[in-house]
Amino acid sequence: MSSTDLHGPEASRREDAEPTTSALKEEPPKRRKQSQVAVVLEEYLDFRKKQSVVEEIKEPKPDEKFSIAACVSTLEEMEGLTDREKGKVLRLFKCQQNRESFINTKVASVRLCWLKEEIDAART
Repeated sequence: MSSTDLHGPEASRREDAEPTTSALKEEPPKRRKQSQVAVVLEEYLDFRKKQSVVEEIKEPKPDEKFSIAACVSTLEEMEGLTDREKGKVLRLFKCQQNRESFINTKVASVRLCWLKEEIDAART
């Protein structure tokens, strides 16, 4: 080997082909960055899960709005029906459509008329 071989174009090719110690030291920080990203993603997913639970609690589900319990609660506050009539009305709440009609009727007198007509219709 001559001294020109060490400094010529061949020498630079050999340097490029072999990894240097500085190149090997760069990999661990990348691994740390990946694990940090994984931790941040996991924290974000936990946050979103908690957030969705809070949103579910805040907003009543459509089924809950027209639940039998909601209808019974509204019925118990109503005036103009006997206990016997209120008992008969409970059968009406088995039907989802009746529960929706009952809850969505905002005017108390109209709601009362509707209930009485439904009670009369059930007799026949």
